[in-house]
Amino acid sequence: MTRTVSVAWIVPLSFSLLAQLSPPDHILQDGTPVKLRLSKALSSADAKAGQEITFEVVDDIDVDGVTVLHRGSPAVGVVTEAEAKKRMGRAGKLNFSLTFVKLADEEKASLRAVNDAGGDSHVAGMAALMAAGVPMAAAPFLLLLKGGDTNIPKGTQITAFVNGDMHLDLVKFAALADKPAQPPATDRPH
Repeated sequence: MTRTVSVAWIVPLSFSLLAQLSPPDHILQDGTPVKLRLSKALSSADAKAGQEITFEVVDDIDVDGVTVLHRGSPAVGVVTEAEAKKRMGRAGKLNFSLTFVKLADEEKASLRAVNDAGGDSHVAGMAALMAAGVPMAAAPFLLLLKGGDTNIPKGTQITAFVNGDMHLDLVKFAALADKPAQPPATDRPH
């Protein structure tokens, strides 16, 4: 006696079993906004290209009900251009880009956001005065004017965006959430 096995019954069962065995894909999506706050004031007067700058995350970010980025987490950027104010009314320049933010599992998520900030400039005002017929005797005074430095105060908020989809293992985040907080280290006399 031969038995016949129905293939239609085996295939759906194997797909169902496979779906149960493989975890669902959890993604921190490209373009997710991340609000950041500058941790320390920044000025074109003393900033240097290549200098690392730090930010902190303003709001928690969840993926599928699990917090993957906590408020206060660090984010890092880099100064891409820094020029102090100059004579002749030219303003200082200060440009930076954001590079990454640390997720709760210590992974780094790439960020994108670029600023282009300039200080007060008197160049347009000088040109207007000359066009209006201000005597050239005032020209030496105008050449001594300095533009302003570009200053970004501590606490300035900006919005960056996750750069590319990031596949996450939410089991790691859940395990971190279940760990009790470590008490701060204290100096004890020996």
